[in-house]
Amino acid sequence: MKLVFWNVNGLNDSDMPLSVARETDADVLVLAEYEGNIGVLCQSLRKTGSAFSSIPMPGCEKISVAYKQGRGNFSPRSASERSSIVYWEQLGNVPILLAFLHLPSKLHRSESDQRHSATLFKNEIESVEKGCGNFNTIILGDFNMNPWEQGMVSTDAFNSLPCLETAKKETREINGERYRFFYNPTWNLLGDFRGSPGTYFHKSPGVESHYWNMLDQVIMRPSIADRLNKETFRVLDRAGDLNLRGSGGRPGISDHLPIYFELDLRQETIHGEPLG
Repeated sequence: MKLVFWNVNGLNDSDMPLSVARETDADVLVLAEYEGNIGVLCQSLRKTGSAFSSIPMPGCEKISVAYKQGRGNFSPRSASERSSIVYWEQLGNVPILLAFLHLPSKLHRSESDQRHSATLFKNEIESVEKGCGNFNTIILGDFNMNPWEQGMVSTDAFNSLPCLETAKKETREINGERYRFFYNPTWNLLGDFRGSPGTYFHKSPGVESHYWNMLDQVIMRPSIADRLNKETFRVLDRAGDLNLRGSGGRPGISDHLPIYFELDLRQETIHGEPLG
């Protein structure tokens, strides 16, 4: 499965998302802040030879999702203004939960507010996991936090770690309560060794400024993490002839750059052990 997430910052035409979907051959295209008609975008995608449909997510205003028909069934399980959770299954593949989100920005909320939002959504995820009996959860979206911030690493929030070996311990105990880990591979996209040093550029007027930030992230339960094709996981700065970066290499078409990754969900063994 090939997935793309992109915060398009109010884009209202289909040309740019179409170029990204076509270049990546995406099976699932997730857009935040898309002001265009997702149905029209799906029609445009069909003209390229791939039949696409949108996932209905009543009540979710910040996220739009298009998926390639024939790539499994997507069943909505939960939705709010800024998030949605769907159950995905396809014969011969490991079923998963896919969660999409766009959390509030620091421009309007404090770090404590962001942590609170993360905690609430994590609780919703756990409720859906228990209801489905499926803990193969992947969350992608605009977290509006960097990987090291409280809402990402605190045990009562996403409790996400950059080390899979540690995350595979599954839980951490604090004051007698156990908290399930997420694995956060997005740490590996920080810096300039491989392509863009982040997905979002902001020069703070204060004494502390990271300039480049990784607000757009993917986190996943350790049970599904071995299904990630690490070589494909990257920030996109081009889509064919379309340059997604502008002046000084900063994001150009939107104020965010897209992220792309692939999952191998075939029902088979990996490293000699069954995953399912």
